[in-house]
Amino acid sequence: IERRRTRVFLSEAEVDLDTSRNTIEISRSNGEHETLTPAVGAGSHSGGDHAIMENFVDAILTGREEFVLTSAAESLDSHLLSFAAEASRHSGRIVNLADFEQEVRLSEHALPEESCDIEDPTSSVPDGCASGSTAENKPIEGVLGRE
Repeated sequence: IERRRTRVFLSEAEVDLDTSRNTIEISRSNGEHETLTPAVGAGSHSGGDHAIMENFVDAILTGREEFVLTSAAESLDSHLLSFAAEASRHSGRIVNLADFEQEVRLSEHALPEESCDIEDPTSSVPDGCASGSTAENKPIEGVLGRE
């Protein structure tokens, strides 16, 4: 069972998300209390992974950037931060994010940076840099928001 619990303390309310009970409890400072039970999707992350990939494919096929809420660079940064937080949790130590990123980039599982640099966005993507290419090798840099 996947269990995640997030508690957020705000100036006028507390929000408690508990995935094991599938509830969001909101306790306001004025004494009001509300419990929400969101719909649960199938698959990992309660269907979130499928929805992210569906939106990404829709953005590529239609060219509509509004289907992608963050750029690939922003998504990579947020994942790096999450992995660093997890490393800190396991080690019990503070993790320097810059050092952690360098360590990850030098690990045996990382691709060499130069192997994924593509000067011409209409060229094919090297093996291992992406899970596939777009139809007719159309450039996708605008869709991804990468500058």
